[in-house]
Amino acid sequence: MSCDRHNAHFNLFGAVSTVLSGVLLGTPALAVELVAQVNNCPGIFYEEPFNSSVAPPQGCPPNAASSQVTETPSTPVSPTQPAPLPGAPASFPPTPEQLEDPVATVTPVNGTVSVRLINSTAAVIRYQVIEDTELRSLAGESEVTLQGLATPVTITFYREDRGLLAVTPVATAEPGVLEVTLDETTDLGEDETALVIQETGSVFLN
Repeated sequence: MSCDRHNAHFNLFGAVSTVLSGVLLGTPALAVELVAQVNNCPGIFYEEPFNSSVAPPQGCPPNAASSQVTETPSTPVSPTQPAPLPGAPASFPPTPEQLEDPVATVTPVNGTVSVRLINSTAAVIRYQVIEDTELRSLAGESEVTLQGLATPVTITFYREDRGLLAVTPVATAEPGVLEVTLDETTDLGEDETALVIQETGSVFLN
């Protein structure tokens, strides 16, 4: 009788171990979420639209945008194109900023800029200065000025109701101040979720 009870306990332990192993191995997203929580990484980087458009800060688990940045397709060497010589500097594909013209230009003051976010929608807008602030809220029909942002700087934003955003950045007469109007739109092609200001003051949207 004791032998049967021992076998039953052993079989039950094996079944529980198998189930737990299957859960852990079958849910990599849960593991990423746990690592992100331990490293204090904002969860917004693992939700759309930021999951596929903005890479998380250094030290956080990669998302879909990370793989797009790190995975650069290899360029086949054509018969008329000589192979690069050993020790020659590697060439990299141009970044989107190098291919596109800036949508605006602001002149940094001592390497910093101020950004005035104007929410012209009736919805709450969530925004964050990457590697600078936590995720914040901007009420509808209101504005906020983010001062002393060291360039280069990236600001992400989205409507809390998941509606589309049309973004219009304009340099003001005030030195180093960029005014960014966030308005609603129904055109998917106009929807933007991030603003980048380079060290030169060139402004790009993503």
